[in-house]
Amino acid sequence: MLEVRHKELEKILRQVWEARLPLYIWGSPGIGKSQTVREFAERLAKERGRQFFDWTKSTEEEKKAVLKNPEKYFIFRDIRLSEYDPSDLRGLPNFEKETSFVIWKSPLWIEVITNPKIEGVVFFDEMNLAPPAVLKSAYEIILDRSVNDKKISDGILIIGAGNRSTDGAQVTIMPRPLQNRFLHVVLKIPTAEEFSQYATQRGIDPRITAFLLARPSFIFKMPESEEEASFPTPRQWEFASKLIKKLPDDEAGRYIALAVGEAVAFEFNAFLRLKRKIDFKQILENPKKASEVIKEDDIDLKYALVSLCYDYYRSKPSPERIKKIVDIMEQFDKEFLMLTLRMIVSGEKRGLEDLDKALTKYPHLSEMARVLNKYLE
Repeated sequence: MLEVRHKELEKILRQVWEARLPLYIWGSPGIGKSQTVREFAERLAKERGRQFFDWTKSTEEEKKAVLKNPEKYFIFRDIRLSEYDPSDLRGLPNFEKETSFVIWKSPLWIEVITNPKIEGVVFFDEMNLAPPAVLKSAYEIILDRSVNDKKISDGILIIGAGNRSTDGAQVTIMPRPLQNRFLHVVLKIPTAEEFSQYATQRGIDPRITAFLLARPSFIFKMPESEEEASFPTPRQWEFASKLIKKLPDDEAGRYIALAVGEAVAFEFNAFLRLKRKIDFKQILENPKKASEVIKEDDIDLKYALVSLCYDYYRSKPSPERIKKIVDIMEQFDKEFLMLTLRMIVSGEKRGLEDLDKALTKYPHLSEMARVLNKYLE
């Protein structure tokens, strides 16, 4: 199967939307399959001038309102098939009416997606973890684009996703007819640079971002035994970030084990200790000292310095502090300066405003504006 990066997947999603062809996304757990689909749906709703409507997070009254004005909404229906019974998809027979044929009581979401004026995405997540009986109930929706003799709206895109047997998941082999109805793609584990961009956009703790840039093998690492419940994935790192956001270094390293396991937490602690080796006060007094303190080939210390610079700005945001950070980081490869500024702009409310002021106020920084804008897009 075709293996793609996250940005490539976004382009593929747009193509299958235009063609209204069902897509199945394969990939390891916790690498962003579901999130990529959801964010694509949110962007598409905005482009089409419709209100994004997350079915799972809405009240019963809000759901009924969609049926009254379906042309206003772009529905996102996330269905975890592994948690469903067959009746959850098709509904139940209506025994109240005496007829010679079966009349079904369809779930409300089926009434919505079969309304010809609705647009949206129906996302069958963890599809191949579902038992065969549930998969069989999904056939009609996926293969025939109909439910209980009602045609699914032409504005609805159907997407499936799931792990592979090589990911340690107890998957059900999908029947060939169902496999053959989908287009198929495999989502790759994000690279360090991809995770860095994602992390700065999501405000993930800069200590985690710096650590994973220094040790990219820990972005995703499958456990060596079934007893290891905690292991690092992009999703678990995001959980870890929320857990340690307000904790000092000496506590953060301990709590992070809850999300990514003790072995990785040990390495994370070792990285945090590197920060203590850097005399940051001395570097602030004389930025040129940075290249003397940190040797060219000491990548780990450079990333530790990135984290220190971000902490320095965050403690008291100002254009002057950005100027000082640039004075320090421009002595190293450009990527370290750009990473620090991306963290500032993405992670702090006034970061972009302070950066603009710094570029205007200090002539030697204004010369870098074009390059900076390219990296900060």
